[in-house]
Parts: sequence; structure tokens; C-alpha cells
Amino acid sequence: MPVHPLHEGVLARPAQRPGGANTSRRLRAQGLAFLLVALAAGLAAAWLITGYLSRRAAVASRAQMAKVAVAAIDLPLATTLRPEMIELIDWPQGALPPGSFQDAAALEGRVTALALVRGEPLVESRLTRSGAGLGMAAVIPANTRAMTVRVNEVIGVGGFVHPGDIVDVLTTMQAPRDGHSQAELEYRSKIVLQDIKVLAVGEDMVTQNAKPVKVPVVTLLVTPEQSERLALASSHGELQLTMRSQSDHQEVATPGISPPELLGPRSPTEAALAEKEHRAHHHHESSRAPAAAPPPGAQPPEVVEILRGDRFEERKMRTNGKDREAK
Repeated sequence: MPVHPLHEGVLARPAQRPGGANTSRRLRAQGLAFLLVALAAGLAAAWLITGYLSRRAAVASRAQMAKVAVAAIDLPLATTLRPEMIELIDWPQGALPPGSFQDAAALEGRVTALALVRGEPLVESRLTRSGAGLGMAAVIPANTRAMTVRVNEVIGVGGFVHPGDIVDVLTTMQAPRDGHSQAELEYRSKIVLQDIKVLAVGEDMVTQNAKPVKVPVVTLLVTPEQSERLALASSHGELQLTMRSQSDHQEVATPGISPPELLGPRSPTEAALAEKEHRAHHHHESSRAPAAAPPPGAQPPEVVEILRGDRFEERKMRTNGKDREAK
């Protein structure tokens, strides 16, 4: 019996593929090389960015700086400047705003011609001229007036009217129909002023039912003739504002509108019904008036009402069988 080359208790090892160990070592070496290259590239990029930022900081530090006066708080229109409202900050010498101030003392007593926000430079173009006055009077140009009026509870477009906006003024009041003094009064709405600048928006205290109530008011910049129209419209009507674009200064002529014109012309059926109601109301009022006493000895006539379509007729019938038409 032939002898087996492997003895009992000895395990045979599997045969290895030729070159397998070398391939594994080569892959590990390539991965390590890629990792080192990526790390080197990241370090180089960080070094370049740090150097760039350092050079920029050095250039900025070498730039000449100057002090510029800015608003320390939000400043409304027509605010008289005081020291606590002014702040000096560093500003690049080559980028100073035109008309800026480097001395806060030169700004004391000046008045803002526009609303300014905190941190905004105080420049000559946003201030009134020196010696023009204090407060609102300093921002009123020649031949114009500032007039404050009460407006509707909803100012303009839901309360979004601010100083500097441009508005039209509407009024709603009662006026004689067809312009005749003896004619029946009717409500009419019309634009009475156009392209008006808003100087200020605020509130006023009035007494209503023995209690103080806040009502919205606006201050408008108007001419003397416009102030007369505004006074009449505010004293006899209710004012409302409509906002318009800052670039739109064209005036539009409008005739105004009354409730009948707003609802449109009546159809023949609506006109007949209205006439019928008017006649019925007139008849009811006349029937309530005391009738004239009949002459002595005469019997009071009996009144018969006849309705024919949209017309009323009355006939007075005497007791002797004769009748005569009264209406």
C-alpha cells in the first residue's frame, strides 16, 4: 500500500497566488501617497490664504483714516441736532462722503432736511441751510406752508404714509346736487389736492364722550392757495390720502363722483319702482295731514284710491251718487 505524503495530524497549507502579497503592499503604498499629497495641498492653501489676509490687513492698517460725523441714533425729519445725537467714527481718507463733517461742534443746531438712520453720515445735502431756523420751520421752502390736518382713521394705504412721501388728498362731503343752492344735498368724493409732500405724521388728542381719544394727523407742504382748499375740505368733509410714486408728478383732472354715479344709471324697471315708492311715500305723508273741514251742512266725500300700474289716483265720491275726480 503506497505511503501518503502527509502524515496524520499535519494540516496542508493552501497554495498562495503568485504575486498577491506584492499587490497588496503596492495598493497600501499608493493610498498613503495620495493622503500625503492631499494633506500637503491643504496646508499650502491655508498658508496662501493666511498670507493674503495678512497682506490685506497690512494695507488697510497703512491706509490713512479720518473721523466722520454720523448719526448716533435714528433722526426724524426736522430734528435739531444736539451733541448726543452725533458720533465720530473712523473712515478711509480716500472715500469720505461729499459734504461730510469731521467736527461734531459744527453740526450743533443744524436741522435735518430728511429722516436719517443710525450710522448714516451727516452731510450738507441732508441738512437745512445754516440759520434757516429750528424745527419744522427750517424745512419749509419759500412761498409754501406747512399745514396739519386730521385724516381718516386709516391713513393712506393702511397707515404706511411716512414723512417724505407724495400723496393726493381726497375729501367726501355733502354738496347741492347740480350745484344749485336750493337743490337736494348729496354726498360727493373728489380729489382736491395732488402731488403733495408729507412733512410729518403723528397723533392728536381730542375729547370724545368726555374721554381723550387719539386721532391721526398729517402735516402737508402746500401753497397758500392749496391751504385754503385744504381748510375747506377738512372742515366740511372727511379727508383721506392716497400714496403716489415719487417720480409721478402729473396732475389728473377728475370730476368727482356721487353715490348715484357710482352705482350707475337705473334701468327702466328700477326707475318705475323708484317713482312708485316716491308716490306712495308722498301719498302717505299727505294722508297724515289734517283734512279741511267740510262746509256746514255738507256731507264729507268718500275717497277712493285707484292703483293703475305704477300710478295712483284718488276719486272723491259724494253721497248723492255723483263723483268728481280730485287727482
